[in-house]
Amino acid sequence: MALQITVTKKLVSGSDKLWYIALNLVAIDNSTVVLDRDFMVKYRTGQDPEERVKAVRDDMQSVIDAYKSQQEILGATQLDSAVVWLNGNLVG
Repeated sequence: MALQITVTKKLVSGSDKLWYIALNLVAIDNSTVVLDRDFMVKYRTGQDPEERVKAVRDDMQSVIDAYKSQQEILGATQLDSAVVWLNGNLVG
């Protein structure tokens, strides 16, 4: 499953020593937005930006990987079979 991923800058707030940078992650699967989440990065003046970017990338990738895992379970044949069995074995 290949998702179309877009990250955009959303907001910067703080002072001259400590900044909070908000980034937005959007993932699209077959023309449907399946993830739309903000991530906050804390950045201190003088800190290595690469270190902070890698940390937020790891956070974003964890969210993407979790979504993909959820979709694998949702699409599993065993789950389909279980739902069919339940529908056939419940009495209303």
